[in-house]
Amino acid sequence: SRGRLNLDRELLHFTSAGRAKATGCSSLRRVRFRSHLLRLRPLAVCCFLLPFHAVESQAGHLENPTLRDSAEGNSVPRRVNASISAHAQAHIDTATAMGAKDFPGALLLCNQARPESMRTSHPTANELGMGAHDEQRASVRIFDNLYYIGKGNVNAWAVHTAEGIIIVDALNNASDWTDVIEPSLRALDLDPGLIRYVVVTHGHGDHYGGAAYLARTYHARILMSDVDWGLVNEPRDRPYFDPPPTRDLTIRDGESLSLGGETLKFFITPGHTLGTVSVLIPVTWQGTPHLVALWGGTGFNFARTPERFGQYSDSALRFLGLARTHNADVPLANHPDIDALPTKLSKLAARKPGDPHPFILGSEGVDRFLRTLSECALAVEAQIRD
Repeated sequence: SRGRLNLDRELLHFTSAGRAKATGCSSLRRVRFRSHLLRLRPLAVCCFLLPFHAVESQAGHLENPTLRDSAEGNSVPRRVNASISAHAQAHIDTATAMGAKDFPGALLLCNQARPESMRTSHPTANELGMGAHDEQRASVRIFDNLYYIGKGNVNAWAVHTAEGIIIVDALNNASDWTDVIEPSLRALDLDPGLIRYVVVTHGHGDHYGGAAYLARTYHARILMSDVDWGLVNEPRDRPYFDPPPTRDLTIRDGESLSLGGETLKFFITPGHTLGTVSVLIPVTWQGTPHLVALWGGTGFNFARTPERFGQYSDSALRFLGLARTHNADVPLANHPDIDALPTKLSKLAARKPGDPHPFILGSEGVDRFLRTLSECALAVEAQIRD
């Protein structure tokens, strides 16, 4: 068999301060994945925009007085404040303390709590290493068994196991794979023919766009949450995204995927989309085990309601609790500006024996990353309410 689905659920609750705490977990049973025969229409959906462009949603700009949430279809009027409320500023200050050193790109999410005239323009795309020269960024071995295989402003990851490769996110389209990723994989002595599974963190075109190609070419199984399998069926407004894959395997909260002795754990973290999946990925570096906490969806391109931003913050805090419980020490995202990937890649390339690994930030670094995201969401929530 290529892999198994473990029903390994984490039971959590929130304290009065809003911080997630693990109350226990149990391995209930192991079941094999079964494919679904339901075929979806070959349509795609506009997806994620970088935080310095994150004011745009699928249905329009967040500067418009009325917004429509692409997943829920509800129009939301909003009030425009001319200044930052004290509550919002307090959350921005906390986010800045958490993220200024290692996650300056993530801090740009806090801009949405500021009136337009007060929004910061730094760091710029070039300062984050997101200039045009990085469009063809080469694939890189990050850990013994984890490879960065992204392109331009989207990250994707390859987990190499003894029985094949698990891909996390599939980029925009087939051309990304045939023109860039497959040649890069071969240059790293990875055979694309060993791709067994493709985990799609959420139903936006820059993450599922290449999945149909991988299913068709390598017979890879495609995994996504139930909610976001429905989201991919919405009309697309970015023609460079390929149509979504045929519905296949459904990820449920707390489940895991095992292949070749490696087990990835999945958690539904609604916010960016209602079915966003965040992932814990075991890795090793020079034989020493580490654990990646991959946040599955970042941008605030959704309905501007306090409830939705509160949900995003709750999800980040819940995933923080899970990461802490499992001793995760490597924070990652699926867009390179958010987790400062270009800077870390440069440091990794220049690393000398004995130097620290730039991606290993410890549990404290994972905490700061997820707290930065949570506090920016709380800042926008507070600004809306105030």
